[in-house]
Parts: sequence; C-alpha cells; structure tokens
Amino acid sequence: EKKKGIELCQEINFYKANCFLKMNEYKKAIKIYDQYIYGKVNSILKSRNSNVMHFLLGFIENEIKNVENAEEEDRNISPSKNPKNMPAKPEFSFNREDPNEQIDYHIIQSFFKIGYCHMQLNQFNLAIRDFQLTLVLDPGFHDAYFNQGLCYISKGEYQNAYNSLQKLIQSRPEDNDSELYTNIGICQYNMGEYENALISLNKAKDLGSHSYENYYYKGLCYNGLDKTEDAL
Repeated sequence: EKKKGIELCQEINFYKANCFLKMNEYKKAIKIYDQYIYGKVNSILKSRNSNVMHFLLGFIENEIKNVENAEEEDRNISPSKNPKNMPAKPEFSFNREDPNEQIDYHIIQSFFKIGYCHMQLNQFNLAIRDFQLTLVLDPGFHDAYFNQGLCYISKGEYQNAYNSLQKLIQSRPEDNDSELYTNIGICQYNMGEYENALISLNKAKDLGSHSYENYYYKGLCYNGLDKTEDAL
C-alpha cells in the first residue's frame, strides 16, 4: 500500500507539471517535472538495477543543481560552460530489449516537456540538450527533432537546424507540414542556398503556408539571386 501511495504521488506530480505547462508557468513546470523524474527513477532503482536509470539519475541530479544555481534572468548555458557530467548533447546507448532497461513513457515525455519549457524561456542550449536526451531514450519521438531545429534557428546555427529538420523528414517521410518546409527554407537561405530555399518555401506554400516568413524569405532569396522583380 505504501508503494502504491508513493507511485500515485509521483504520477500526481507529472500531471501537476502538465497543468503548469498549459498555464505557461514554465519555471514551475520544469521544477515539478524534475521532481517527478527524480522520484520515479529512484523508485525504479529500488526494484531493479538499470544502466539507463543510473544514467538518468545522474543527469536529473545535475539538472536540478543547474536550475537551482542558475541566474534568474538568463539560464542559457553555452556548451563550454555546461556543468561537469552534463553534456550539451547526451550520448548514451542501451539495450531496449532488456526488461531492466524499459523506460516509463511519462519519463520520456517529461524530458521533452522540460525541453519545451526551456525553449519558451529562450534557454536554447538547455532545450537542445533535453530534446537530444528525449531522442536517445526514444528515437521515434519525432517532435523533438522539430523543436531542436527551431532552437538551433533561434541560436543562428542554421546548418545544425537544417540537419535536425532533415532527420525529421527521414524518420517521418510522410510528414507534409508547411511549417517544417518553411523552416528548412529559412535555414537554406541563411546558408546561402537561395535556389534550394525557394524550392522548400514553395513546397511549404503548396502545403498551405500563408505565413509572413514564407513571403519574406522568398523575397530575400529572389533578391539574393538578383531577381529584383520577383522579389517585389
């Protein structure tokens, strides 16, 4: 009964964090997601030995310390200043077929949602790291590629953004999302690939995009190709 009560409290934390996320209370959501993951991982380790859970325990302990010690105004950490044992892009592999290495899906969702919260707080390095960890835990979590790409665009790292968005297309080729191709076009424009950018932006338009970014970057591409009349 005590174990069931602890598990219930942990799940309440997960849904409580979801509520704060929906209310745009991103800092509170991060704190509670961290608490949920820490408690859940510790409970799992009491019942079975798991390499991936030991990895996540160390990761979330550093995450909690980082959030507690970070400056209130800006918690965006450059890769060179990441705390020890907290890589900007977590690298970890494990046997997904091993019963001891099974991961509760709410844990994976929590890391994705923490990344989303960091993204909304303009803490892009932290968000990229959390989206990368989400993908390590579940390579099929396609939305993490998209959000990671948006973070890289916000940082002006257009090649990295393009790579992330291309991985989304490769993993989900049936995805015909206009926003995806608009952002690919933005990356290509900023990499000087004006003709390729126009192809992507026109595909986004064919898929229903009427965003100002689409028209704006198409104009910039035509201008870069010295096609002034088309730019107008």
